Amino acid sequence: MKLMNTLNINGHEYEVSYANDTRSVDLNGSKEDLVGSIHLVNREIRLYAKGRKLSDMYYTLFHEILHAIAEDWSIVPL
Repeated sequence: MKLMNTLNINGHEYEVSYANDTRSVDLNGSKEDLVGSIHLVNREIRLYAKGRKLSDMYYTLFHEILHAIAEDWSIVPL
């Protein structure tokens, strides 16, 4: 199974990209070591991919999707 490059969340299209080091994942500028990041304004999701199992990457993608849903539905930030 393959991961996608775009994703529709609540009618908004998000670009999904992949990074080979954890510091390149952060889309919000803090340069932390992360395995997933979402930029809600630019509608981008980035996942750390190097050496990770596909099931782990899906878990991280689902986590980032929950952030987008929480924002759209005005739920307390996760």
